[in-house]
Amino acid sequence: MQEDLIHPKIVQTQIIDGELYVTFTDERYPNLAGIVQFQRGWNLLWHPVKADFGDWPISVMNTNFNEDMHSEIVYGIQTDSRIAYYESIVTLNENEPEETVLYGENITAPNFIHKYETEYYTFKFHLYDVEGNNITADFFNGTYNDSIPRGTVSSGGLGNYRSMYTVILLAGLIIAWFFWANDPRPISWQEKKETKREKKTFSKIKKEITENPAKKKAAMVFAAVLIFSVLLYTAFYSTLPTSNSLERSIERSTDAVNVTVLETKKDNGDLLVLFKSDNKSGLVTFKQGLNFLYQPYAYSTNGDNYITAHYQIADIYNRVIVTGVDCDPEAASYKVIQNYYDTEKEQIIHYQNKIHEPDFIDIYEPYKPAGYWGVIRIYDADGNDITKDYSNDGGGGWLNYSSLYLKTKLCQVIFVLGLLLAWGYWITPDRKKEDED
Repeated sequence: MQEDLIHPKIVQTQIIDGELYVTFTDERYPNLAGIVQFQRGWNLLWHPVKADFGDWPISVMNTNFNEDMHSEIVYGIQTDSRIAYYESIVTLNENEPEETVLYGENITAPNFIHKYETEYYTFKFHLYDVEGNNITADFFNGTYNDSIPRGTVSSGGLGNYRSMYTVILLAGLIIAWFFWANDPRPISWQEKKETKREKKTFSKIKKEITENPAKKKAAMVFAAVLIFSVLLYTAFYSTLPTSNSLERSIERSTDAVNVTVLETKKDNGDLLVLFKSDNKSGLVTFKQGLNFLYQPYAYSTNGDNYITAHYQIADIYNRVIVTGVDCDPEAASYKVIQNYYDTEKEQIIHYQNKIHEPDFIDIYEPYKPAGYWGVIRIYDADGNDITKDYSNDGGGGWLNYSSLYLKTKLCQVIFVLGLLLAWGYWITPDRKKEDED
């Protein structure tokens, strides 16, 4: 998180099922409530994996996603004394409006952290007072306090880190064992000098590989590692920059159905893909690999008829991407303005442009964040603000950004270790030939 966005003040810490959960508020925003999930490493220290913060009196953070079950963390900070009980509500069947209670619990302390395992996602929350009256509307009325920062932050890839550490450790043990068991006989400096002077040709190298069992092993190891690394890398970067391949990749990586690519645009090695589907529209960012194929790593989705801004912050460059899908002809222009939480500050226009077509991608970089995200305003031809007529309430996030980076490094580590192993075989003397001599 941007360091000047919030200044957290810890309220409660609790270890549940081997994971550490920390709730916090903010020194400048007393109504801000947030939580961070930490996982413990092999060194018994902790690493943050997900955070959630906003102005909600009681909130839910989804964690630990898997095929059948996931966890929901319900937390409260200085919970209003009127709230005595809460329930998680979900509609299991769209054709049957009857609601099912997933879980519920009494609130016995103003600060609390509760964890539940469920196969469903919470879509509604009901709050009750001590007499059983539903007082949800007093706290969740569909509006948010824009003066309080809110958002979610995730940091994946820990499993890939552990896998890479394991591979490095095992490969190092194998190589150490190899050199321990195959200690080459010492070669004099003069023999090394004469060997260097001998010109190596392809035919001589081929002959050495054929006649020397160790060099044959070296060639086989090198070929196997090269093929395995290429296949593994291609499994990660596997999407062609064609409409059909991009559409299938988006359907696999998101829950979009019957995807249609509307527009694509390249930017600094990334491929930005604007799409529309039966259930949503949005933008997916694809990263290009060394094999010139692509892999999706970030996305943002909305409903139809929307114009919105996507903020992508990276170490190399920062950018704002403004996209529109099925824009109404009434929308003539947009502005991306500074969203100060202090309403007395003058609003600064970062970017503005005219809207010439219903589907578009506009890229602005480098973007230098001034502390807070910007907001987008949409205007008609007469300059009237018509932002409220557009949908920009979708979701987004990283698909596999950190894991993709680690998988790429894993391919590199496997290739380098394979080269070392092949080199070890290559320098091993032909003991059988020496004995014959």
